[in-house]
Amino acid sequence: MGGRVDEAILAAVVALARGLGVAVVAEGVETYAQLDAVRRAGCDAVQGFLLARPVPPDELVASIRNLTRSPVH
Repeated sequence: MGGRVDEAILAAVVALARGLGVAVVAEGVETYAQLDAVRRAGCDAVQGFLLARPVPPDELVASIRNLTRSPVH
């Protein structure tokens, strides 16, 4: 992300999704510049290596269980 063409394509895809009434998930976000671009475009959610690396299902379940057991401050 970063070029004017990339940003225009992103804006068009988000507008199309909005017109269809579907949520927009930006996949493959690896840099803060990409994160900023998809936020500006109005994506509903993001995923990618910038936020978290893939983990095996059993590790994911264990992580979620730990989160739900941890006290919130």
